[in-house]
Amino acid sequence: TPQGFYTEDLRRAYRLAKGEYADDSAVYAAFCRPPRLCAGGAENRKLTFAADFPPRYAVGEGFDCHAFAAGRKLVLGGVEIPHDRGLLGHSDADVLTHAVMDALLSAVGEGDIGVQFPDTDPAYRGISSMLLLERVMQIVARKGRRVESLSAVLMAEKKEHAKMWFKALGGLGTTAENLAAAVGIPYVGLSVTTLEGLGFVGREEGICARASVLLRENG
Repeated sequence: TPQGFYTEDLRRAYRLAKGEYADDSAVYAAFCRPPRLCAGGAENRKLTFAADFPPRYAVGEGFDCHAFAAGRKLVLGGVEIPHDRGLLGHSDADVLTHAVMDALLSAVGEGDIGVQFPDTDPAYRGISSMLLLERVMQIVARKGRRVESLSAVLMAEKKEHAKMWFKALGGLGTTAENLAAAVGIPYVGLSVTTLEGLGFVGREEGICARASVLLRENG
């Protein structure tokens, strides 16, 4: 396999056939002529069962921003980062995890975190975004998908802050490990960059994050 026949020859063979035959080639051999074998190629795959078909993939993108606010903790990927201010939000305002959640939800065609966890619902006030990420992963599982890879970038200012956060995020590995464990993959690609003094991030008014995810169909 694959097998190919002249249509009328095969139809005539089946009109004559009685009993059971292993496949089309057996019928053709019995009533026409022996099949001719040709060299094949590994890329010419036989597709019979669902497992024979290559998996389908989906890509998702997520982006989020939060403003700095006094009297708040700075939480990134479930890790509390030393800083004199935190981020403003209804939940713990974990901007990095929010971007990851939106990337996952976009990949499975579901509404973003504002739809799933509205800031008008008191149940989500101050909640850990890592708990919300668990619920997002349940949605992903119900859609028959699993995470193949995840990468994210954190946009913050100043350079010394970015270096400090990068140490906490990448050097110590806690944040990357948290996210990887939450989505079920060995590692997460994570980086931190400044915006060279541009925009509200450059003015140290807030932090942005962007995430990209690749999902694979289960099976």
